[in-house]
Amino acid sequence: MREDSDEPEAAKHRYKEERIDRSKGTAASAMDLAYLTGQRPADTLKMRETDIRDSMLVVKQGKSEKDGQAEKIVRVRLKDDAGALNELGLLIEEFLKRKRGQAVRNLALVISKGGYAFTASGLDNGFERARIKAAAAAEKAGQADLAARIRGFQFRDLRAKAGTEKADSDGLMEAQRQLGHSSVTMTEHYVRLGQIVTPTK
Repeated sequence: MREDSDEPEAAKHRYKEERIDRSKGTAASAMDLAYLTGQRPADTLKMRETDIRDSMLVVKQGKSEKDGQAEKIVRVRLKDDAGALNELGLLIEEFLKRKRGQAVRNLALVISKGGYAFTASGLDNGFERARIKAAAAAEKAGQADLAARIRGFQFRDLRAKAGTEKADSDGLMEAQRQLGHSSVTMTEHYVRLGQIVTPTK
């Protein structure tokens, strides 16, 4: 757990360091899926079992269609270089395991407790509950500033965080590809913390 709550982006970073326990609910798992893939909520909810091919999750990005562009497709690896499941692969394995016990068979990756495809309103409600709970915990811990930042946190901040971390680890071009942006300039708006550089000496 990070103790740098005075850092301006602490509320956004808190998500990863204090990952919501996935066993607590579908909304938390959907948030993990959106964060790990760097995708919008609508595209996250459209992900299906049939999108898993050759150890990759094939993501169809819907916003580009609305903007009059051809549909963008991103393939996200589910295994690391050694062939072991990465964090996204483990999460998807968890989704599939959860689905095996359902009476209702649905191809959507993110499903409700009843086995049906999870809805946007279900995700919104679950996210709001998680945000209220996290803010209350920060207040109780005497961190009023952090609580205020958590209350201002929005689902789209997960996508920005994913883009920022991807840019930090693999460069701006990789972040652009993951987010499906048409230009690096657009990706630069998502990179919240600025690029990491080394000193002159």
